[in-house]
Amino acid sequence: GNIIGCSAEFGGGVCIYPRQGAEASQFSMSGGSIIGCVASNSGGGVFASGKFQMSGQAVIRSCTAEGTSFNCGGGVYVDGSFEMSGEAIIEGCQAISEYAYGGGVFVNSSRSFVMSEKAKIEGCQAISTPSSPSKGGGVYLANNTKFTLSGSAVIQNCTATNSANHGEAYGGGVSADCVKEITLADSARIVGCTAANGSGLYITGSHQPGYGILYANSGSVDGDVVLGDYENYPCTITGSGGTVFNGKVTVAPGSTIESGTFTGEVTNNGTISGGEFSGEVTNNKTISGGTFSGTVINGEDGTIAEGVSIPNLKFIVTFDNEGTRTTAIIDNGAKLTAPAAPTKEGYRFGGWYYDNNGGKAKWNFDTDTVTRAMTLTAKWVRTYTVTFETSGGSAVDPVTVDAGSTVTK
Repeated sequence: GNIIGCSAEFGGGVCIYPRQGAEASQFSMSGGSIIGCVASNSGGGVFASGKFQMSGQAVIRSCTAEGTSFNCGGGVYVDGSFEMSGEAIIEGCQAISEYAYGGGVFVNSSRSFVMSEKAKIEGCQAISTPSSPSKGGGVYLANNTKFTLSGSAVIQNCTATNSANHGEAYGGGVSADCVKEITLADSARIVGCTAANGSGLYITGSHQPGYGILYANSGSVDGDVVLGDYENYPCTITGSGGTVFNGKVTVAPGSTIESGTFTGEVTNNGTISGGEFSGEVTNNKTISGGTFSGTVINGEDGTIAEGVSIPNLKFIVTFDNEGTRTTAIIDNGAKLTAPAAPTKEGYRFGGWYYDNNGGKAKWNFDTDTVTRAMTLTAKWVRTYTVTFETSGGSAVDPVTVDAGSTVTK
């Protein structure tokens, strides 16, 4: 059977909602399709307050949640539990509004979503207006939710976008706010998705125990991953570590990588305590464990625990000339190449100085080697020009003298 071109405020195709005091509603869709349905609020295809099972070759296609304020779940809005299995597919659905969350699926607070076998979410979009963000082109997970992606299930070619402000888009594949846990297993994938922030996965957690957990047991994530967006919402990548992350991974302050395989660039502003890293790692906070076959670039605030083997270690050296800063990435134990000496009217350049055991020392470019990240600061010495009035006698050339110094007769 097919439900085509229908509309409602909630659940353009189907709305299941229990009567007050009644048991939770259930809806099973093992075939057929829901196509081109529209909700003016949430759940373009299905609004499910209860248990929704989508299996076999069931299809939800080209459905839309569209309105003027907060519209969620272009394909499905989940206010209970949702299970996708078999070859079920949600494709080409959209959430469009000022706040657009979950182009394919929106999972409400404290609810759950499981994708298994060959289930697929494909080509879905969350599209917001300029003043507000879009989140979760494929899937959006609200506070205290659980999501499992297993089997050969896939979220692919989904997009979160803002119609005018490109930066206000989060989680092309999956976006999660204060999430409880996400599990990646088997050969499941997030691939080909797009967003300004976290094209593959954008996940935030909480300081509450058991929140913000990404179990990286297997499968893969292509595209960028943002792990915790700032210190108040930390996340942890843990589990058996079989998941392969093929894009850039950004670890926010307070967040942690304990396991996983990382082939792309990693920017660590939190903690790396385990995992395998073959791409470039920029460390701005703490590395206490892990296996590193790629380059590690350590910043001034970065620390590396004793016993962590990093064969290809480099350091960030910053040249600071009164706030004008340039950086160089230097091999461990290498010498620095002196930059062109700067000039400043009324001053003499006195060299580059660095912190050395609480004092200031001048860097010797001929002999000193780099063994840590550091900032070299330009030293300027005030100078004055002294001229000699000879009253018709032979001329004496003017001289430039450092402030506080004597003039040679």
